Amino acid sequence: MDSTATAGLSRYKGPERRHNRLFVTRNSEYYCRDGSCVLVRNRRTGAFSSNHPAIGKRMTGALKLTNEGGVAKVSQPDAVAEGEQLCFSSCSGDLDHDVITSPLMAIERPPKDWH
Repeated sequence: MDSTATAGLSRYKGPERRHNRLFVTRNSEYYCRDGSCVLVRNRRTGAFSSNHPAIGKRMTGALKLTNEGGVAKVSQPDAVAEGEQLCFSSCSGDLDHDVITSPLMAIERPPKDWH
C-alpha cells in the first residue's frame, strides 16, 4: 500500500469495520476476530499459545493509566489506541479470570493467512 493510501486510512474517524485485528504489546500479539481473542502469540519465541487466559474472552475496552496508577482514560472496544492496556473479559462476572494486557505498542491488520 502506498503512503497516500495509508495516510487516508489514518484520517478515518468512523467506527471500526474490520473483523480481524492484531493488538501488539511488548511480549504478546493478540489476534482478535469480531472483538474476541482467538490466538495469542509470544513475540519472543514466535510460538502461539493454546492456553493463554485471554483466548476465548471478549475485548471489552482499554485503560490508560497514570504514572501514579490511577485511571486516566477508558476506551470502548472500537476506539482503543496505542499506549492503552486491553481488557479481556469472559463477561460472566468472573473478575478473577479477566485479563489486562501491558500497554499496546501497535494495532495492526493480521496477515491474511493467520487463521
